[in-house]
Amino acid sequence: MNREQTLKKAIEMVTGHREEDYGSPEESFDLIARLWGDYLNRRITAVDVSAMMGLLKIARIGTGRATEDSFIDLAGYAACGCEIATRGRMDYDIAAEEAKADAEAKQKAVEDAMLKEAHKAYDLLHGLR
Repeated sequence: MNREQTLKKAIEMVTGHREEDYGSPEESFDLIARLWGDYLNRRITAVDVSAMMGLLKIARIGTGRATEDSFIDLAGYAACGCEIATRGRMDYDIAAEEAKADAEAKQKAVEDAMLKEAHKAYDLLHGLR
């Protein structure tokens, strides 16, 4: 099996029947992370799950008796972990940008109101009104 075939098979696995059988990687890995985290009494993330499942596949490959499925699964876990990690970052970046824009809009509204009040005070002091 060549690289392209391996990656195509991994794509088929992570976007096909496994998602139908087990739900999205985010849902599945989040549940696994909660269970592992409770067992270990520490926080585990969905990205940690993808990495550790990849390590499981690497351990199987390291026995020298691995099948092509171990390599396909390793590629699939890497792809799922990448998607989860970058989606979270993108969501965070979008939320951070929205919060920044909101804060800037509020700051501008405050500055505009202060400038308007300053003009009123100036006009009052100089008898222009």
